[in-house]
Amino acid sequence: MTGVAVSDIDTVATLPVAPTTIYLSDTAAHIQADLASGSSHIVTHLSLIGGIAVSDSGTITLTETQLRAIHIDDAGGSALAQMTGETLAVTHVLAADVAIVAALDVPPT
Repeated sequence: MTGVAVSDIDTVATLPVAPTTIYLSDTAAHIQADLASGSSHIVTHLSLIGGIAVSDSGTITLTETQLRAIHIDDAGGSALAQMTGETLAVTHVLAADVAIVAALDVPPT
């Protein structure tokens, strides 16, 4: 299923005949809000997501702590690794962690 908004992930994932793969398309603001929430619907249903398109080509801004949370940017199958069209900005990075953040699968741009 294509063109799924972040706000519709739970609904689509629990359809009586749920799709095997969904492709998200939403604004950077909606995606950022979900990933920063601490209870991300994207992360919860990551195994169903085949791709994430940032429809407005906007900037997703996360803190270092949010960015390094499990499944956000920790491997090739992480949420950010599946995104296209975004710019990533990271705030609150400790000087000692700059190299770690720069070496993540999807480094800030």
